[in-house]
Parts: sequence; structure tokens; C-alpha cells
Amino acid sequence: NHMPVQLMAQLLIGERQTAVDLDKLRITESEGLLQHLVAQRGRLYRLIDDAEGLGDIQAAARVHAQLRSNLELTAKLLGDLRVGTSNIVQNILISDDYHRLRTQLVQALRPFPKARESVAQVLQKIEREHTPAIEHV
Repeated sequence: NHMPVQLMAQLLIGERQTAVDLDKLRITESEGLLQHLVAQRGRLYRLIDDAEGLGDIQAAARVHAQLRSNLELTAKLLGDLRVGTSNIVQNILISDDYHRLRTQLVQALRPFPKARESVAQVLQKIEREHTPAIEHV
């Protein structure tokens, strides 16, 4: 009921979709899926009321689990719920930009040997402390 007639005809005869058609289909399908989940949620609430009205606690508990799944799926589709974690470790010591900065800094200090040596020692200390040891297998 939610799919445009032309798109339905193309799908039935197996015609290849254009990028525009696929984008429209994606939007239409997403909207239809969300509408279905909302309608299903309404029926689940009604089932919970019926089960609790009959005193069937086990049935009510099972419907509550289905309701939770419905809400979870809806939240994922809407982007409100992210599953998993993301850890980003960024070591600037391996960055090309860092190496350019380090090289230019040490070169700029060439006329000042003592300062150059001090800066080089600090950079080497930081690099040793923050570079993970490579395990030999």
C-alpha cells in the first residue's frame, strides 16, 4: 500500500532500479516499516491489557518482551539507539604531520645547539613513553 505503482511494476517485472528509484524505495520502505512497528506496538499494548485483565501474568510478561523488542527496533531505525561501543585510539606520534613538525622544529633550532639538544631529548622521551612496545613473536 505504501509503494508507488511505477516502482511496484518495476519490481514485478525485474527492471533494474536507478539510484534515484532506490533512494525513493529506501525512504518509502523505512516509512512503511516505522508505521508497521507503531501499529504493532498498539496491538501489543492491547494484548498486555487483555492478558493482565485475565490474570495471565506469563502471557503479559511475554508480550512485554515483544514490546521491548519493538521499541528497541524502532529506536535503532530512528538512530536513537546505538549498539556497541566505539573506542578510538589516535597516536599522533605516527602521524605524518607530527613528523613534519618535529623535523621543522629541530631544523629551526639548528642555530641554537643547546636548545636543539634539549628539545630533541624532550621529544625522544615523550616518544619513548607513548610508543607501544612492539612484541617480537
